[in-house]
Amino acid sequence: MKKAYDAESAVRLVPFLEAAHREIRDRADQVRRLENRIRLLSETESALSPAHASLATHRREIREAKRELRRLGCEVEELGPFQVLIPGADGRLENGFAWTAGDSNVRPVEADTAA
Repeated sequence: MKKAYDAESAVRLVPFLEAAHREIRDRADQVRRLENRIRLLSETESALSPAHASLATHRREIREAKRELRRLGCEVEELGPFQVLIPGADGRLENGFAWTAGDSNVRPVEADTAA
């Protein structure tokens, strides 16, 4: 089932989008730190095991946050600044809205932005 949003309902998504972005950003930062830590650690199993487990957890939670956005009909644009595309009233992304991290509102999707 396609999800569809008018301008008002798209704006109501902004607090959720902000929270999802924060979680994805924070977990991505943790992933980078853990990957660096693992590279620096010796190959001893006891030292690597907790770091690998934590890394797997953060990666899983990032996938889950993105999956939740897709359940809402949205798509995450990951090239460039973090941006979420929200389907318009007809259920199509190209006729919808875009939210970029740091924005307090949504804007109409520009033709070259939509996937």
